[in-house]
Amino acid sequence: MLLLVVLELFLYLCLSVLAVTQMIIPSIKGTKMFPMFRKESKILSEITELNQQSAEIDLENQADTIRSTIETKRSR
Repeated sequence: MLLLVVLELFLYLCLSVLAVTQMIIPSIKGTKMFPMFRKESKILSEITELNQQSAEIDLENQADTIRSTIETKRSR
């Protein structure tokens, strides 16, 4: 009997946490409900990471160009 009471309280706690994190907070923030089912945030973080990698490669290419220009000027 005690196990059923504990299980019931645990279930109520889980449902309360789910309701707060997936329905109440998003409605207060003005975002869509049930964000745990949305892929958007994963895709956005992947895009951010790829943009960062692209920027790093561009900077490395610029650094290589400047290095070769300096080497060319030194050899004159």
